[in-house]
Amino acid sequence: MTKREKDIKLIKASIVRWDLIKSDINTEPTGIDCPLCKAYANWQDFDQICMDCPIYKATGEPACKNTPYYEYVRLRNIAMATGTIRHESERVAKAKEMLRLLKSLLPKNKKKTISRKK
Repeated sequence: MTKREKDIKLIKASIVRWDLIKSDINTEPTGIDCPLCKAYANWQDFDQICMDCPIYKATGEPACKNTPYYEYVRLRNIAMATGTIRHESERVAKAKEMLRLLKSLLPKNKKKTISRKK
């Protein structure tokens, strides 16, 4: 399996994970459960923590900085601490933003045209 094929497989698994996170507030998004983090996080060297991760390559930031992740976590933590769903639509919106980011990392499918013989 090439690195690109591995990345695509991990991105797709992360999309499945974030779809669950979006739907279930009790599913906590952590690096421990993230397919991309499991494959690419180097917890021993924070300077190199995410160097091969497709999200890092897209954002230029380690640990999902410059993504909707941290705002999602903040909103989820408020909901969990207060027992309210006051920010539920915002939480879901941030999860959807994270899903859009992940989907944007997948290769674009080019439509195949069928040439007809005349």
